Amino acid sequence: MKENSESPQKQCSHFKPTKIGVFLPSALTESFEIVLARVADLHKVNENVEIIQCDGEVKGCVANPFNIKSTCNHCKKVRDSAIEHLGLSCERISVNNKNSENYSLENGFSEKLLKNIKAGVDSTVLTFYRRKKISFNKYDIRRLLISRLERNLFEYSKTIYAESQSVLRNRKISRLEFFNGRIVPNYALLQSAVDFGLDFSIIEVAGITRSILTVKNNSIHDLNYRQSALREFISSGLSQEDQGVRFFESRRAGQRTDTISFVNHQKEGMIKETEKPILAVFMSSTDEFEFLGDQWFTEASKNPHIFIRALNELIKDDYRIVVRMHPNQAGDYTGAAKYLEKQLREVSLVEVIGPRDQQSTYELIDKASVVLTFGSSVGIEATYAKKPSILVGRAVWEFLDIAYHVETPEEVSELLKKSIKAKPQADALRVASYYMIGDGVEGTLTWDKDKQLFYVDGHSFLNNKRSSIGYYIPRFFDKLLRLP
Repeated sequence: MKENSESPQKQCSHFKPTKIGVFLPSALTESFEIVLARVADLHKVNENVEIIQCDGEVKGCVANPFNIKSTCNHCKKVRDSAIEHLGLSCERISVNNKNSENYSLENGFSEKLLKNIKAGVDSTVLTFYRRKKISFNKYDIRRLLISRLERNLFEYSKTIYAESQSVLRNRKISRLEFFNGRIVPNYALLQSAVDFGLDFSIIEVAGITRSILTVKNNSIHDLNYRQSALREFISSGLSQEDQGVRFFESRRAGQRTDTISFVNHQKEGMIKETEKPILAVFMSSTDEFEFLGDQWFTEASKNPHIFIRALNELIKDDYRIVVRMHPNQAGDYTGAAKYLEKQLREVSLVEVIGPRDQQSTYELIDKASVVLTFGSSVGIEATYAKKPSILVGRAVWEFLDIAYHVETPEEVSELLKKSIKAKPQADALRVASYYMIGDGVEGTLTWDKDKQLFYVDGHSFLNNKRSSIGYYIPRFFDKLLRLP
């Protein structure tokens, strides 16, 4: 993005009449730099930006869910210092409880709204901790902690919903922008914009460079949106074959691509040879999709153990079924992954590689005659490796010529009898290129892949964040809740 030579004060005098309200998350979170960079980008092109911020009067955000006063005070100092350092002279609107109380008395919260706000809380807890209250033993102190955390996040979200309604009404905002869409309080902000009949944009990062992406009037986690974005990327001619190759080769080498690597602990030489051809089945980390709803699942991918059990009965005489659970399922504390593994291990003749087991994902792909997935990206990796890929679930890339689509075990059995060949690599390379390049745009946000750190206009605020005990106290509780 081209630098504007005018001073911030002069820029603000030339602002357009359209007002963009940007909700700034806690300065103690990583999303702070992402959203602050978005504000800086808008400011540099003379957009009329108003920052909506929390000054600690509304308590219970994700950075301070236990309402620690010193943490709120430190958060404000870090935020104010960063905004001043960047020279952002945009107007700032602070949220408070008074408007929320008035809203509650005058409008109330409908049952549907409360349900949606609760969904935002649930998705936050699942995203951060990958567990629920019932995941803890009833005598575990963390059960009480997570109950309090959930309650505070819920009340915080309700307040931010009501506050944003007041801001939208009184400040005449024409578009509301906020980070992600599934983390408190952003689901409440999304609902507020929808209920107000207002345009909104969700702010995220995409691609290996983690450039800022804004999604207008849609959830970034919606399957239809994700597919339309992939279609547009391909139809616009943005795909680069060398980036697609880089994606596959980097993943195989255990390097980070659009996400972290899950195979660094794995070892070659642990997949034994047998006379029967291998049907390799790869699981997805489904707990991460639970809050997204049924659109991401088929009946088979909801209950993969039932599908595999039935398939085993059909092909056990001709194929050796090896199931590779997703390594990330090791961090699933909801109980779903343990239940799935238990069910799979009870299926006679089916070999199960657990989430923490060291057998190599890529050795299994290479030794397999056919690969079957329930939506895992291994589906496109199999095609790149010139292996027949069968898709039994939903995937962003399902509309492309990458895999054979089936719904029942009988359909898989019939495909195997036909000695199916691998699909062409072309579409798999396009999808991999999309994951690498993403659909973000260059701006003031930069990502240091070595330090795993965001910079805004060349500035990092991490040292400021770490300069107070208020930064560390919530993180102590956070680490406690993440323990196995």
